[in-house]
Amino acid sequence: MTSLRRNVMANLFGRAWASVIVIILTPAYLRVLGVEAYGLIGAFVAFQTVAMLFDFGLGLTLNRQLATLSVSAQKNTQEIHDTVRTFESIYWLIGALIGVTIAAAAPIVAQGWFHASAALAAESVTAVALMGVAIGAQFPSALYLGGLLGFHRQATANALLALAATLRGVGALFVILTVGPNIAAFFAWQVIASCFQTALFRWGLIRALPVAREIRFRQTILAANLRFAAGLTAITALGTVITQVDKVMLTLLVSLENFGYYALSWTVASGLYLFVTPIFNAVFPSLARSTSSTTLGDTYHRACQVGSLLLLPPAVTVVIFAPEALSAWLGNPTQVQATIWLVRILAAGTAINGLLNLPYALMLATGWTRLLLATNVIALIALIPLILFLVASFGMGGAATAWFAYNLSIALAVIPLMHRRLLVGQAMRWYTRDVGPPLIGALCGAGIVRLVAGEPSSRASTLLLVAAAWAASAVGAWIATPSRSALIGLTRGDADTSAGLPADR
Repeated sequence: MTSLRRNVMANLFGRAWASVIVIILTPAYLRVLGVEAYGLIGAFVAFQTVAMLFDFGLGLTLNRQLATLSVSAQKNTQEIHDTVRTFESIYWLIGALIGVTIAAAAPIVAQGWFHASAALAAESVTAVALMGVAIGAQFPSALYLGGLLGFHRQATANALLALAATLRGVGALFVILTVGPNIAAFFAWQVIASCFQTALFRWGLIRALPVAREIRFRQTILAANLRFAAGLTAITALGTVITQVDKVMLTLLVSLENFGYYALSWTVASGLYLFVTPIFNAVFPSLARSTSSTTLGDTYHRACQVGSLLLLPPAVTVVIFAPEALSAWLGNPTQVQATIWLVRILAAGTAINGLLNLPYALMLATGWTRLLLATNVIALIALIPLILFLVASFGMGGAATAWFAYNLSIALAVIPLMHRRLLVGQAMRWYTRDVGPPLIGALCGAGIVRLVAGEPSSRASTLLLVAAAWAASAVGAWIATPSRSALIGLTRGDADTSAGLPADR
């Protein structure tokens, strides 16, 4: 049996490599392009996320379906191929519409939305048009990646992800160093890289599937998955709006240069997803295949503990040692001072959001989508006026605070309700065993280093201080975790189908 531990490690490698590429190249992008142009790169990332509103739940639905069908892959060969063909046909159409729409609206978006300087105004129109083409070309790759993960091809998926990330990041740097500080050239390369990534991911998925004679589009497959996909669509749409509303509103409220600092802070905070996304990708197919509550609960709680042990030490280190981490990374005092508190608040909110990913996986795997839908509706109604008020009162820090408040509220109010429904008698275990002890241990470890460490005298010593804090935080989290064997012994249980699980409730 394929172990979850191996899948987690494969996912961790792929995400780590992609994150390392971003960490290494971001200071170079800032030096060549400047903070204002980097604001357009931040907008590009936000637009990519918003584009996933139009995924309509198909990516995760394909993941879930292939995880179930792969139990008897040879028997289900035709069903597997027809499912992929049906979903990809819709995905390609959606991607094309997204690309054309954004490219056509480029003058309106660039000139009427972004507050760019006169020097960047004309170039930003071309940049936005190229953004649209790149997003449309990359859009189907998410479906193929989900298919690879659902079919338990974690190593293949992450090797392709690492290759695509390298080509995208290093190639873009080569282009702007060759052509000059031209943001349009940067996005022209993104178009090329996006086409390559989608072709590469499709090749990887088709190659992994058993050979079928005739592949066709089947409406019955869509009908069979419509209910789950519809619930997931609403959840994803609302969740995407919630996670991106601060960025979208700030592009309207502040200058492009100031938004560049906010985007830079988000680059740091979003790097924390590296430590939890691999767990989600590895554990979701197994949760979807579990038929007994015992297997489901054991797999879930062990995954939550592993997620805490991986995520909380770097998160705590970033929050407590933000000045040192940013100085070691950027080496630019102006950029460091402009982002310290933004990074701290956003990182704290993102850490909570990362911990929530595994409860989210449990709800989706069991098909219970109503709680998430109701929660996101209420959150969105409250979040928009909250952001407007906090931004007006505290500037960009107010938007970051709204993100933190949203995630903390979900963790305190929604998680107990979910556990009472899906894991009877375990409503508080997530707090008392999975998350609480590792958090306390991580805070103690990093706090001791903060108290005893002196002021670093060079960039190298600053980097060593941050590394020492991370190590101490990891040791503290490990010692405090009640079931430390979870990190070593996380293995996949018996392969079950999801037939015993309720559909949508």
